[in-house]
Amino acid sequence: MEDPVSYFPEQTELLLSEAWLERIQRTGRNQTEMSEADHFYQREAAVSYSNIWVSQRNAEWGDFTGQGGNCQNFVSQCHLAGGIPMDETGDEVWYWNSDDSYSASWVGVDEFYYYVSQNSGYGLLADADAGYYD
Repeated sequence: MEDPVSYFPEQTELLLSEAWLERIQRTGRNQTEMSEADHFYQREAAVSYSNIWVSQRNAEWGDFTGQGGNCQNFVSQCHLAGGIPMDETGDEVWYWNSDDSYSASWVGVDEFYYYVSQNSGYGLLADADAGYYD
């Protein structure tokens, strides 16, 4: 095997290039035609948050383990840590308030998917049906 220090970055770049070409072929759009967001997503901040809390519970957030699972609640926390703003207005919402009121899309996977695929105003901007590497 090649030197891992050079091998993995090269493979990552190759996979990302292939994914980008696949996206252009699938959607007929290139990067300049994609929507732009008001808030830049900070992956490193989201990953850092997830690394801290993946094996322990953050007491500032509710626990839905006994109600079908806590996964989407955790993912929502990670998105927020990465700079995605809560969305409390409009037809589709995604939020958690300090009084423990929250939207179904904050804690439910299906509801989050619906929010992402239907939201057209403020809040999370995403292509709900994008490929894995998009």
